[in-house]
Parts: sequence; C-alpha cells; structure tokens
Amino acid sequence: MSVQRTPPKSPTTSNILHTQSESDLNSLHFGDTTFVNVNRVKRPRHSQSPGGEDQDLKHEVLELLSGWKSELDAKLNDMCVKQNSLIAQLATEISELKTQTFKIKESNAEIATSMTFINKQYEDIKSGLDSLQKEKQEQRKCLEKLERKIQDLQLKSRTSSIEVRNVPPKDKENSDDLTNTINRIGQAVGIKISDTDLRDIYRLPGKDGSTRPIVVEFQTVQMKSNTLTAIREFNNKHKTVEDKLNTALIDIPGKRQPVFVADYLPMSSKKLFHATREFAKLNKFKFCWTSNGNIFLRKEQGDKQILISSEQCLMDLKKNL
Repeated sequence: MSVQRTPPKSPTTSNILHTQSESDLNSLHFGDTTFVNVNRVKRPRHSQSPGGEDQDLKHEVLELLSGWKSELDAKLNDMCVKQNSLIAQLATEISELKTQTFKIKESNAEIATSMTFINKQYEDIKSGLDSLQKEKQEQRKCLEKLERKIQDLQLKSRTSSIEVRNVPPKDKENSDDLTNTINRIGQAVGIKISDTDLRDIYRLPGKDGSTRPIVVEFQTVQMKSNTLTAIREFNNKHKTVEDKLNTALIDIPGKRQPVFVADYLPMSSKKLFHATREFAKLNKFKFCWTSNGNIFLRKEQGDKQILISSEQCLMDLKKNL
C-alpha cells in the first residue's frame, strides 16, 4: 500500500504563514507584491442607515440630561446659598433669643425676689394693722365704758333735775325770774312748787338770740318725779296743742308757744336720745321716752320696753328687725 506524503512547504509560503504572528506587517513580502500599511478610516453611518436614528436620539437625550443637570446644579447651589444664609440668620436670631431669654430669666428671678420681699412686707403690715385694729376695738370698748361711767356719774349728780325748753328769756333775767316761771308751771299743771323745793335753777349756755333751756334741780328726786308726772297728766288730758302746756298759761307775753319739760340729760345722752327718736320714726316704733336719765323704746302698746344705752344698741336692734 502506497502512502502519499504532503509536499514540503515552500519557503515563501512558510514565510507568509509565519507573518500571522509578526508584528511588523510593513516588512513582509509575498512574492513580488509589497504590502503597505494603510490606516483604515471608518465610514460614517448614514442617518438613513440602520441604527442611525437611535444614535441621534441618544445624543439628544444626553444633551438634554446634561442641560437639566446643569440647571439643577445651579438651582441647588442657589438653594444651598440661600439655605446657608437662612441658617446663619436663624442661628443669629436663636443666639439673640437665648440672650433675651437669659435676661428675662434674670429679670424674672429679680421680680420673684422682689415679690417675695413685698409679700413679706405686706404680711408684716397686715399683721401690724390687725394688731392696731384689735387695739382700736379694745380702746373703743374702754372709751365706751368710760363714757358710760361719766354718764352715770352725771345722771346720778342730776337725778333730781329737769329741763324746761322753749321758754323765752326776759330782759336782764335772774334766778328769781326763773324761779317764778317754774312756780307758774306748777300752778298750771296742778302741783305746788315752792322756792324751798328747788336746789338750783339756771339757763344753759348757747348762741345769742336762741331760746336756751332752763335746768331745774330739785331738792329730792321724789319732787322731780311728781312734777314730771303732773305735767304728763296735764298734757294727756288736753288733746290739742293749743291746750297743752304753753307760754300763755305761765303768763309769758308774746306769741303762744308750747313748753316742753323732760328729764335733764347730759350732752352725750341728748345726742343718743335724738338718734333714738330718729330711729323710732324710721322703724315705726310708737314710743320713745326717757326716765331718770335712761332712754327707752317700745314698738307697740304692751310690748316690752327696750333700754338704749349706746348707738351700738340701735345697730344691733336694726339687725334683728
């Protein structure tokens, strides 16, 4: 069996095949032909060629995105600048607020200290006023007690005295004239009053031109009481004012005037008696009178009499009405 061998390679072919790994292509020769290194320029793809429209769209999208990115970067930078400015302004304002808050806290602390001091002072003043009020009440009570004692002494010293009002004085009047007037009053009401029954008689001081009361002090309280009783009975018998005890009945010249006779009261008791009579009118008390220097009230006939020793009695009585 014959075997056909592969013909040996020619040197040229061998060289050509070897050039596949040769880096210097310009030095290779294939027979009589010389190979020249030529740079290939890629022919641009025509827009109407397949895939050209995609490339243009991609380019436009990239340019649009690039523009948006630039605009966003500019806006972001502007926003950052403004935010930094605002943050700096806020930081400044916060710092000022902290300073003001600190000052306010200090001021509040000072105010709180002042208020504490003022409260303490107020409590001290209030306590002092309370003490003064208590002392004033105690002193008032003490003064009322002293006034009552003085009134009692005055009443005891004048228990036998009466007061005659609305009798006009005579010119150059003396004690004898006053005694004669009292004697005529006794005759008018039906009781004998002699000179020996009188201990003292005088007019109270007052304004010039006014009709000053006559004070008559009897020797005994019994004589004083009898005289007052006789005068009351006489006035009760006569219903009209003209018929009651008056200046015409005791031979006093001039216009007829009513004559009033009552217990003699010190000035303090007179003021209280006047206030009691006003109270009786306002609150419809039918009876208000004095007896032996004491002042009494009675609401209705048959009711219990009420002793009025001070204005406080009137105030307490008003509360209970």
